[in-house]
Amino acid sequence: ITGLSIRHIGECLQWSNNMISRYFNKILNAFSHPNIYNKYVWLLHVNVSTPPEILHDPRF
Repeated sequence: ITGLSIRHIGECLQWSNNMISRYFNKILNAFSHPNIYNKYVWLLHVNVSTPPEILHDPRF
């Protein structure tokens, strides 16, 4: 749920703000753990250009 506040998400899911924050932090920590991050996250080099199918697609 992109761009929404914790309060709004908590209201939609009927969870407390503390619970939303706690689980968000657990997921953030899991995805930033070296075992996951180093295996699944690749940063492009500076000299690599954006592929044309992404560059010319208004969805991106």
